[in-house]
Amino acid sequence: MKQPQSLTLSLIRARLALFGRDLKGSLSVEAVLIFPILIWAYVAMFVFFNAFRAQTTNLKAAYTVGDMLSRELDPVNQAYLDGLNNVFNYLVQPQNPTWIRVTVVNWDDVNKVFKVQWSHATHGKPGYTNATITQLASKIPVMAVGDTVIIVQTAMPYTPAFDVGIGAFNFDDLVITRPRFAPQLLWAN
Repeated sequence: MKQPQSLTLSLIRARLALFGRDLKGSLSVEAVLIFPILIWAYVAMFVFFNAFRAQTTNLKAAYTVGDMLSRELDPVNQAYLDGLNNVFNYLVQPQNPTWIRVTVVNWDDVNKVFKVQWSHATHGKPGYTNATITQLASKIPVMAVGDTVIIVQTAMPYTPAFDVGIGAFNFDDLVITRPRFAPQLLWAN
């Protein structure tokens, strides 16, 4: 009785050894294991590339809006800012609403602080005041006495097309430029 069992055991061992050496079908198994990883990597590259493209487009559009304001000779008003927001939207082609904030600041050498001449935003966002402009003090370059700068802040919500590890966030850019043809950009009121 013991011999048939040992024969069966050796037959099983032989078949397992033969199966272990057999390479037929290994390419199919490897493809099934690797294919989902390749698809995920391709989608992740697309999402990250698209996020960097959107960030670059947002920054270029912010510089364009800042340059438009720096060349303005006439006083601007809320309708002008809303129009600039439309130009910004045209340039970035956002999926969600965007907003811009324009602030004109000069340096008060006596008190060693930045003074807000005026600050307005679109879509109900608040403008900066002399108290709140201190949040940006480290980002504003050194200015000469009596010099004026235009601060353009833009915000664009971004939502990735696929979930590959980055969630939705905002692109917030800050562009600071000097008026080109006039000493200061004026508010119409």
